[in-house]
Amino acid sequence: MINLLRCNVVLLIVTCLFSAISVNAGKLNSQQLIDPTRPKLTDNTTSSTSTNSEDNKNSELKLQSLIFKNGRYKAIISGTLYKAGEKVGEYHIAKITAKKVYLSRGIEQRILELYSYEIKR
Repeated sequence: MINLLRCNVVLLIVTCLFSAISVNAGKLNSQQLIDPTRPKLTDNTTSSTSTNSEDNKNSELKLQSLIFKNGRYKAIISGTLYKAGEKVGEYHIAKITAKKVYLSRGIEQRILELYSYEIKR
């Protein structure tokens, strides 16, 4: 009877130790896991003072994703999340649709597309 009690106590202690170790390991793993497919988002409220860097941003604008949420479209352009009406460099986002983002700068207009819809043979 005493041996059985000792075995139960030892088993209880070992179980507690392993559960504590697994909880700590779970915390470490959850901190290290990063979704590799998630786009890198930057804060679009910061602005550059350099005209050259603004020109580079405008020439390198790339539409990466379109998001439809709560009845509105948002776009990830060059790693930054935007909605209609905001500015991307010197361009103003006039409209975001399911396939395109329409940009305007004065009389100049530019359309960003995710990809070409042409089927190549």
